[in-house]
This record gives sequence, C-alpha cells and structure tokens, in this order.
Amino acid sequence: MRRTFSYYCIGGWVNTSVEMVLIGLDIGNTSLKALAFTPSGRIVARVSQPTQRIKTAEMHIHGMHLTGLLEPRLLLEVVQDLLSQIQRRVGQAETPYEIRAVAVTGMGGPMVALDQNDNPVYPVIGLWPIDIHETALDGSDQTFYEVTGYHLHNSPFVTMVWLAQHDPARFARVKGILPVVSYVTFALSGMKASDPSMASGTGIWDQGCGKWARQIIQSTPVRFDCFPVVSPAGTALGPPSQQFQESTGLPSDTLVAVGGHDYLCAAGALGITKPGMVLNMLGTYEIFATPHHSASVVQPSELDLIDDTHVYPHTRSLMFQVIGGGHLEWLRRLLTGGLDESASMAQWIRILDGAARMRDDDMVDLVFAPFLFGRFFPERCIHPHGALLGLSDRHGPEHVSRAMIDALSYVSMEALKTLTAVSGEEVTKIVVSGGGTQNRLWVQRKADFLQTALQVPDVMDTSALGAAILAGLAVGVYSDWDQAAAALDINWAEITPKDPIDPRYLDQFIRWDDVSPNACAHTVDLSRRIAHEILVSNEATRIPPTGA
Repeated sequence: MRRTFSYYCIGGWVNTSVEMVLIGLDIGNTSLKALAFTPSGRIVARVSQPTQRIKTAEMHIHGMHLTGLLEPRLLLEVVQDLLSQIQRRVGQAETPYEIRAVAVTGMGGPMVALDQNDNPVYPVIGLWPIDIHETALDGSDQTFYEVTGYHLHNSPFVTMVWLAQHDPARFARVKGILPVVSYVTFALSGMKASDPSMASGTGIWDQGCGKWARQIIQSTPVRFDCFPVVSPAGTALGPPSQQFQESTGLPSDTLVAVGGHDYLCAAGALGITKPGMVLNMLGTYEIFATPHHSASVVQPSELDLIDDTHVYPHTRSLMFQVIGGGHLEWLRRLLTGGLDESASMAQWIRILDGAARMRDDDMVDLVFAPFLFGRFFPERCIHPHGALLGLSDRHGPEHVSRAMIDALSYVSMEALKTLTAVSGEEVTKIVVSGGGTQNRLWVQRKADFLQTALQVPDVMDTSALGAAILAGLAVGVYSDWDQAAAALDINWAEITPKDPIDPRYLDQFIRWDDVSPNACAHTVDLSRRIAHEILVSNEATRIPPTGA
C-alpha cells in the first residue's frame, strides 16, 4: 500500500510514492526483535537483541532466592533502542518507506506490577517456583481450570497471589498489573490496555464470559481494579508517547495498536484459525496448538492442556507446550564447547549432517530422555530427569544428536495425537514455524514420526508478522485477519514423510521412564498409557509385508 505526496522543486511540482510499513515488536524469552514489514509481509528491516542481557534482576523472598529475572526498566531501554534502530534502517532504505503503525507481541503470562507512579514494584513476574499449597487458591485446581483454562501450576496469576500473601508490605504498593506485552504497549502509547489473548495468558481470564475472572481474583489478596481494560487485538490506541517519539524518531502520526500473545499472533498470520488446523512452533519451547469453538473450557482431565483465547475473533486455542529447541541448544553447546559462536554453528551443522545419514538400525537401544528441564507433557513434572540410555563406545556426536532429535519427534507425535483426540477434530493441516525450522533434520524426522506432510513458511518471525498485521488492522490496511492472511506473499515448502517408523524403534522410547528416579509417578504412568495407545494404533494400521 502506497501514499502519494507532492513537493515543489525548481521546475515545478513533483509527485512521489511512499510505501507503507508496519512494525511488529516481539518480546520473546530468547530474543527481543523489531521488524518492519510491508503489507504483503516482506521484511524491510530487522533488528534484535538477546533477552538474556536484561535478565539481571534478583529476588530474595520467603526463603527463596531467584536470579536471572527480567528487569522491566531495562526492557523498555532495549525496546527504545530497537525502535530507534528500525526507524533509522527504514529511513536509509533505497525505497521510500513510511512507518504507519506498530503493535507488540511476545511471551504470554509474565506480568509487571506497577505502583501509583507506574514504576515496577518487582521484576517481571512469571511462573516462579512457588509452593501452590501456600496460596489462597490451594485445592481449587479443578474449578480454577474450568474458568480460566489454566491449571494452577501454569497460571502466573498464582505467583501474584503468593507474593500478595508472603510479601504484603511491598505488594501493598501495587496499583496496576499489566501483561509484559501490555507494559511495553503502555510505555509506547501511554494507554494501559490488553487484549483477550494476553489476558488469557496470565491465567486469570474467564474463558466463558470473556472477562477478567472477578470471582477468583476477589477470593485472593490481589485487587481486581489492578487489571487493565481489555480491547480486541488490533484496536488503535493513539500516537507514540512524546518520550518515544523523541528517543526513537518514530513519526508523530505513527499509530500504536493493541497487540497479542506471540504464538496466537503467529497462528493468525499463518491462517491457523479453523478447527483441524495445527500450528507447531519450534523454538526454545515447542508448541502444538489448534483452534476450537467450544462454548466452555475443554476438559482434559489429567492432561496439562492449556485453553487460551485466540487473537482471531470468537475463537479459542488448545495448546500443549514442551521444551524443544532448548534441548538442542544445550546439546550444541555441550558438543562444541570452547568454540566461538560461528565455529560452534559450523561444527553443529556438520554433526547434524552426519546424524541425517543414520538409519533406525544404527540407533537401536540408544535413547535420549528429553526431560533436562522437567516435563510439560502429558502433565507438568518439575523434576529434571533427562537421561541418555544405551550409550556405548561405538556412539559419537552424530548418534547422540540423532537420538535427541528422534526423542523430540516422538514426544511431538504423542502431543499431536493427544491434542487431536481431545479436540475431536481430524487434522487437516500442520504448519511448522519458528527458528527451529532451520534445523532440517528436526523437521524431516518430525514428518517421519507423524507420517504427515508438514507445511513450512519461508518467514521465521511469524509472531512479529502477526503483530504487524494487528498494526495494519488498526490503520485499516486490512479489513480482518482473513483478508490480511490472503494478502501476505508467503512461500511455502512441503516436507513429506519418508517410510513409517518401525514399531520396534518406537517401542524403545517407553524405556526412558524405566530409570527416572526424579520423575513424578503419575506423569510416568500417564505417559506410558499414551505410548501404549500409539503403539497399538500403529501396529494395527501397519501394512503387512508382501506374502504375509
């Protein structure tokens, strides 16, 4: 979309055409990014910084010492720097561009508690390792889930309740509570606003009536009036604050819009908005999500399933989350220790090339248990119990890497089959997105285990693209999500599965629960039941060999 301007020079009036760009700002757990997109989704400029640089805050409270927490003030400094850089790069482009609007996306759940002067009272508050039994919500998990779509241990709001009870003097200063994305949006626009997807991510949103869960909040020491106004994602808020205009160079007629939860912004941008469609995001965390239209929270009984509100109107999303790329990043650093980043990546690529040449027969009896950070599926078990089983002197880095990738692919198979069983919808499409798609072996093995073709877009920063779409909705570039997704010029690759995984190879993954001293017994039992159902199903549908 272009706008035409006229200016006078010697010889007469001249018309010039300026193309509009939309800014998507992504507050991620791994990196902080700002991207400028044209309305067709083409990237004009991209800047980023590691989130680790601002994880400098500490908390010592109630016998618990936490380090590496995100510092809210530093976050705003980085956001200011990113927007300043993106403004300069857009201005330096050969083609004339005009920044028209900006919206923020990012991690769902973490919140910022503000005092009466809008200064942070604590570091960014997320899923801290608190004892749920020490909160006013203890014993209410089933009721809590039926209202919010979150179990107590998945809800950052429960951390907020814990703070209110165990740090009452300091918590008394809290006058406002904003999701971290809304906190950045507030700094940009001066408006305290959230959208339903970010409100849902805090774990205290009433999914049935589409409002903050007043009755639950009022049963705790947290004040209901601390929470912000909630408006649809893509609602226009106004121009950037004077401070951000001066510090970043953003034009005064730039519009700030209400943003949304990162994985749901990605789903909207990629058209994952109908039941039966599945989004699989590969990052530090791996997400499986599918839209649904149920009028009430879907009941997963024992499963650690999250039921979120989508950015797409009148839609919700069922989601499983596991640690995916976090395991691979750990292994890369372990196997390439001592090398600088460039050399480490080069060596890692060589290892993965070797791993890709392995056959299932080469991997017999070598199993990696991908639980270095605890478990998130089929239910949460906070105890780390990763293991490498069957290791011998014939194995090298390629075997270990293949074992890890196959283990992650097997967990993906369990998660997808369970997700579709709960939703009751036949899978019509699986889209794989995120930085992990650069690992071609991981994507291919995922297709092999799932025995389903995977659709991979050529855009990795899909959450930021979704935020840019929200910015475009605010200024009327797009009429709705469907029209926006249709306007994007995205190239797609299809990754087709190779031969089915031999059931004997699948069977060995159940072994990782045989030597897990820290594993939660109920989690192990539930995992084995899911594995058994998969093995029986695969054996029943397996085509017998010729002559059988």
